[in-house]
Parts: sequence; structure tokens; C-alpha cells
Amino acid sequence: MKILILSDDFPPFAQGGAAAVAFNVARGMVHKGHDVSVVTAVRNEKDAITSVIDGIKIYAYKVNYGEKWRGYLSLYNPVSSRFIERIVGEVKPDVVHAHNIHNYISYNSLRISKNYGAKVILTAHD
Repeated sequence: MKILILSDDFPPFAQGGAAAVAFNVARGMVHKGHDVSVVTAVRNEKDAITSVIDGIKIYAYKVNYGEKWRGYLSLYNPVSSRFIERIVGEVKPDVVHAHNIHNYISYNSLRISKNYGAKVILTAHD
């Protein structure tokens, strides 16, 4: 099964609780034989790379904005939406599992994933 995990933060770029949970879920799914990819947001251009860690393909893209925009951009972030749409179209996941997407990725990513036919799961850590 193809699984795409969305998480505002993900190792090695962040080490918080939700990031650690998303990483452990991804590793567990890889060990069960699933094809796992992750989309995460980073604040620095130098971290905006595609890499593979423990068999997990990680797509990191740069997105950063002032805190005053969080309420609006958590619902629809145009930068994130374009990136997510490209990756979901490329990966074609069966399942999208989102973890804490309210800061940078945005809830619009759930709609995008559903429109591509993926089953969508949201784990809210906060």
C-alpha cells in the first residue's frame, strides 16, 4: 500500500512529540512492507530537499509566514496547496495520514488528498 504522511514537522528537521510520532508511524509502516512518503514543511531554504531516511521518502519544502497569518493560512495555504497537489499526484497514495498540519501545511491538503481518491486520516496532537 502507498501511504503519504503529512506533518508540519518531521525528523531530522524537528524533534517534537508529534514529529516523533509521525516518524515512528512511518517507520512502522515501512517495516510492514508499505511504500511510505512524507511531506513536511521547513523554514529554511537549505532544508527544502527530498531525501530518504530509513526507507521513508521525505519531501521537505520551504514555507514560512508571520504568526498573525496562521488562522487564515491553516485553512488554505497556497504555497503548501500547490506543493501537496504536486506530490499527491506524483505519489498517488492509497492513504494519507496527516499529523499536526495546522501551522504550515494547512487543512486544504486533506481536501486535495481526498480529491485524488486517497483515504484520509487526521491525527490531531495538540
